[in-house]
Amino acid sequence: MAAFWRRDLSEHDDEYVWADGVHPKIRLGQAHSCFLVLLGGRLDGSKELIALEEGLRECAESTGRLYSRVAPGVTA
Repeated sequence: MAAFWRRDLSEHDDEYVWADGVHPKIRLGQAHSCFLVLLGGRLDGSKELIALEEGLRECAESTGRLYSRVAPGVTA
């Protein structure tokens, strides 16, 4: 998992990034937990997983933590 977070995203040519929360039907120890997901979309229609992390839904702190982990390899 550490290698996943260390990978270089600067060479990725994603045109779009989707951010969403996936809510499993099972409880993950907290009543409002979910999986926060970032997906990249490319011009050829393929998609790639950019980030996946457990967090709290509707929580700016959880979302901010996810973005800050990804941000070093992302350019506009």
